[in-house]
Amino acid sequence: MLTHVRRATGALFPLLLWGACSSSGTPTPGEGESPELADVVYTGHANDAGLAVLLGTEAVDDPGQAAVLVDPAPGASVSGSAPATLTWTVGVSMAETVPVPAQRGPTFWQKLGRALDPVGVAHAHAHTGPMNGRAYFVTVGNTKDPGLLRVFTTDLSYTPDAAAWEELRAAESPLQVTIVNAIFEQGRIVAEGGPFQGVASTFVLGD
Repeated sequence: MLTHVRRATGALFPLLLWGACSSSGTPTPGEGESPELADVVYTGHANDAGLAVLLGTEAVDDPGQAAVLVDPAPGASVSGSAPATLTWTVGVSMAETVPVPAQRGPTFWQKLGRALDPVGVAHAHAHTGPMNGRAYFVTVGNTKDPGLLRVFTTDLSYTPDAAAWEELRAAESPLQVTIVNAIFEQGRIVAEGGPFQGVASTFVLGD
């Protein structure tokens, strides 16, 4: 089970988020990890070094490459009785313009570490090897706190855990979802591979 860590920052989120990372070079996994990013959940093959690269690179507006939230649908009313899965897709296939490197799975030692420390999977996941393939930085929040939930993943969906879902339920609706994505190869964003700024989508979380 992934560990979700609470964040103490609020209105300063946009400044802390983009100011936490340098645009020079590719960070070594585990080095220079900003406290302001300590609450980020990592799934798939995403890691903190890849997130630092993404946040340190200016995002571009390209609707054909932007990730779009498809579920919940824009403006939808969602029951809060159980965690809802967020699902997204990308406009035009990147395969038509930029080759997408194959994603590499975890090494033997990474698998062993997770088996020995199942509670720390989220932390261990944040320190895997160089990233490859498309990754998505998903933020869910509202006008008071844009970053109630932040996820960096190589998957096309994410289901919040019970604690994160309760935090979203307690927050004022509507909730806004934004997704920035990029294509990685050996920990670096490939030429013409983004990051691509997605269009914000909102939904209402009910009882």
